[in-house]
Amino acid sequence: MIAMVVQIIAEKNDIKKIKEIAEKLVIETKKEKGCIEYDFYISIEDSTSMSFIEKWKTKDDLENHLNSEHFKRLYPEICKYKIGGETVLYEKYKV
Repeated sequence: MIAMVVQIIAEKNDIKKIKEIAEKLVIETKKEKGCIEYDFYISIEDSTSMSFIEKWKTKDDLENHLNSEHFKRLYPEICKYKIGGETVLYEKYKV
Protein backbone atom coordinates (compact mmCIF):
# COMPACT_ATOMS: atom_id res chain seq x y z
CA MET A 1 0.00 0.00 0.00
CA ILE A 2 1.10 3.53 -0.82
CA ALA A 3 0.11 6.58 1.22
CA MET A 4 0.61 10.20 0.33
CA VAL A 5 0.10 13.39 2.29
CA VAL A 6 -0.16 16.58 0.26
CA GLN A 7 -0.04 19.65 2.48
CA ILE A 8 -1.30 22.97 1.17
CA ILE A 9 -0.69 26.29 2.89
CA ALA A 10 -2.86 29.17 1.69
CA GLU A 11 -4.04 32.62 2.65
CA LYS A 12 -7.17 32.75 4.85
CA ASN A 13 -9.24 34.46 2.16
CA ASP A 14 -8.54 31.59 -0.30
CA ILE A 15 -9.68 28.72 1.95
CA LYS A 16 -13.29 28.72 0.69
CA LYS A 17 -12.16 28.51 -2.96
CA ILE A 18 -9.76 25.66 -2.19
CA LYS A 19 -12.43 23.73 -0.29
CA GLU A 20 -14.84 24.00 -3.24
CA ILE A 21 -12.26 22.64 -5.69
CA ALA A 22 -11.05 19.98 -3.25
CA GLU A 23 -14.60 18.67 -2.83
CA LYS A 24 -14.85 18.04 -6.58
CA LEU A 25 -11.44 16.36 -6.62
CA VAL A 26 -12.29 14.06 -3.71
CA ILE A 27 -15.63 13.00 -5.22
CA GLU A 28 -14.03 12.07 -8.56
CA THR A 29 -10.93 10.44 -7.09
CA LYS A 30 -12.86 8.12 -4.77
CA LYS A 31 -14.28 6.45 -7.92
CA GLU A 32 -10.81 5.50 -9.17
CA LYS A 33 -9.43 1.96 -9.31
CA GLY A 34 -7.08 1.28 -6.42
CA CYS A 35 -8.21 4.20 -4.27
CA ILE A 36 -8.47 3.04 -0.66
CA GLU A 37 -8.82 6.46 0.95
CA TYR A 38 -8.77 10.01 -0.40
CA ASP A 39 -9.89 12.82 1.88
CA PHE A 40 -9.27 16.50 2.46
CA TYR A 41 -8.39 17.74 5.95
CA ILE A 42 -8.11 21.19 7.50
CA SER A 43 -5.84 21.70 10.47
CA ILE A 44 -7.61 22.18 13.79
CA GLU A 45 -4.91 24.58 14.93
CA ASP A 46 -4.36 26.58 11.73
CA SER A 47 -7.10 26.72 9.08
CA THR A 48 -4.60 27.92 6.46
CA SER A 49 -2.97 24.47 6.57
CA MET A 50 -4.86 21.80 4.65
CA SER A 51 -3.95 18.31 3.47
CA PHE A 52 -5.07 15.62 1.12
CA ILE A 53 -4.45 12.29 2.83
CA GLU A 54 -4.64 9.41 0.43
CA LYS A 55 -4.02 5.66 0.30
CA TRP A 56 -3.61 3.57 -2.84
CA LYS A 57 -3.35 -0.17 -3.40
CA THR A 58 -0.30 0.21 -5.65
CA LYS A 59 2.10 2.84 -6.93
CA ASP A 60 0.63 2.28 -10.41
CA ASP A 61 -2.82 3.20 -9.06
CA LEU A 62 -1.37 6.44 -7.68
CA GLU A 63 0.36 7.16 -11.00
CA ASN A 64 -2.93 6.61 -12.85
CA HIS A 65 -4.59 9.07 -10.48
CA LEU A 66 -1.90 11.69 -11.10
CA ASN A 67 -2.50 11.30 -14.83
CA SER A 68 -6.31 11.35 -14.62
CA GLU A 69 -8.28 14.05 -16.38
CA HIS A 70 -9.93 15.36 -13.23
CA PHE A 71 -6.63 15.57 -11.31
CA LYS A 72 -4.88 17.40 -14.16
CA ARG A 73 -7.80 19.81 -14.37
CA LEU A 74 -8.54 20.43 -10.65
CA TYR A 75 -5.21 20.22 -8.81
CA PRO A 76 -3.63 23.11 -10.81
CA GLU A 77 -6.67 25.19 -9.79
CA ILE A 78 -5.83 24.53 -6.12
CA CYS A 79 -2.16 25.33 -6.75
CA LYS A 80 -3.12 28.83 -7.89
CA TYR A 81 -3.88 29.57 -4.23
CA LYS A 82 -1.09 27.52 -2.66
CA ILE A 83 1.67 29.53 -0.97
CA GLY A 84 3.47 26.60 0.68
CA GLY A 85 3.31 23.02 1.84
CA GLU A 86 4.95 19.74 1.02
CA THR A 87 4.18 16.32 -0.42
CA VAL A 88 5.36 13.13 1.27
CA LEU A 89 4.99 9.65 -0.19
CA TYR A 90 4.97 6.61 2.11
CA GLU A 91 5.10 2.87 1.63
CA LYS A 92 3.43 0.73 4.26
CA TYR A 93 5.91 -0.99 6.55
CA LYS A 94 4.91 -4.57 7.25
CA VAL A 95 5.32 -5.52 10.89
